[in-house]
Amino acid sequence: MITGPDPSQIEKSGLILTANDQRCFLCGEATADPSVMWSGFSADIFLHPECAVEMALRLGRDVHELEHRTGCRLAWVQP
Repeated sequence: MITGPDPSQIEKSGLILTANDQRCFLCGEATADPSVMWSGFSADIFLHPECAVEMALRLGRDVHELEHRTGCRLAWVQP
């Protein structure tokens, strides 16, 4: 979800989320709107847009490495 002054468009909730006064999950620096926010089981995390890209690339690389180490295909493959 993208934070900012505009209400969330998810399910027309009208909820306004802000990254102000938060810390980036990846780099630890202060965040400001617009930022990326993900909700998990026990916490919400905030990321600068650049850090969100970096994290996505690193997660993809880790999944790829795990697939090669285990021999299991984890990522979806189009038939």
